[in-house]
Amino acid sequence: MATASPAELQAELLQLIADAHTTNYLAAGAVTLAIVEFIGNFQDEVNLVWKSPRRISNAIYLWIRYFSLITVSIYTIFTFRVIKSDHTCRSFLLAEAVTASLIGTSADVILVLRVWILYGKSRRLLYIFVPVLIMEIIVE
Repeated sequence: MATASPAELQAELLQLIADAHTTNYLAAGAVTLAIVEFIGNFQDEVNLVWKSPRRISNAIYLWIRYFSLITVSIYTIFTFRVIKSDHTCRSFLLAEAVTASLIGTSADVILVLRVWILYGKSRRLLYIFVPVLIMEIIVE
């Protein structure tokens, strides 16, 4: 296997840095769009969720909506910072993995609840969905 010359390695490194900057700017744009969407739909959310009777589905919806928005905003802000230590980088990656799992699991719970309600709150369906959901959480 041939090794790359220093000039080729430097060009590749510069391309990786440029790609990382592009990715960060796209992420910032996506978060901005999410915030605009959040503001635009806030009145509907107040009318349909906040003013309705308290239900587990409303709580999970609000959890996903707010926790996701806050988490993604923090991720995006963090990507524009210079990371000065391996410990900080590892801590951030661990927090990112944990929060991504929480968001994914919360979305799955909402989907299970919706399908369960759609099929008339069948216990038999719950006996299928709950173990599958637990296995997914374990695998994550």
